[in-house]
Amino acid sequence: MDQRGLLERFLALGQQYPDGVGRFAVIEKPVPPVLDTAHGYVLGIPQPVTDRLLAERAAEPGAQIRRGTRVSAVEQDQDGVDVETTDPRRIPDVSRFLAEKISGTGIRYDFGEGPEPLGRRLRNIPLSSGRLYERMHGRRGILLDQGSKLSVAGWADRIDPVRGTACGTPESRFVRRTAALA
Repeated sequence: MDQRGLLERFLALGQQYPDGVGRFAVIEKPVPPVLDTAHGYVLGIPQPVTDRLLAERAAEPGAQIRRGTRVSAVEQDQDGVDVETTDPRRIPDVSRFLAEKISGTGIRYDFGEGPEPLGRRLRNIPLSSGRLYERMHGRRGILLDQGSKLSVAGWADRIDPVRGTACGTPESRFVRRTAALA
């Protein structure tokens, strides 16, 4: 850190151990006879503080640190280095996958054979009488019946029928009731 001009910043926020640490996790560890440093101490500093100090130093000449990105190209010339990155969240398939997992709409409960939406959690779709999540305040599943006159006979103790028309959805869907994300 001293060679990078950062020593004073780190010393201000760290803890010096003049004889080395000597003990780690209650295990005695002899101090190395020669520390590979120009300074006669070990500096203890939390990792998040180290990350922040290094990010601040990188920002001074204009560098940007981007976590969670992928390097897709690197070009260097006499003026510097250009790095092209791809944020995986900006890739449509990745973005859709993450949104479905976070919202719960990408989870499918196995109810056996049936139409594609069977067992899936739906978005808060508009119905002819309000919105889906408004109808999902109980703790039971619902059968969204859009005119095919489906019956919940035999399941009436577990499933509530909701009659109405959902804009842009297939005829009927079974929805497992979960905590709704509004």
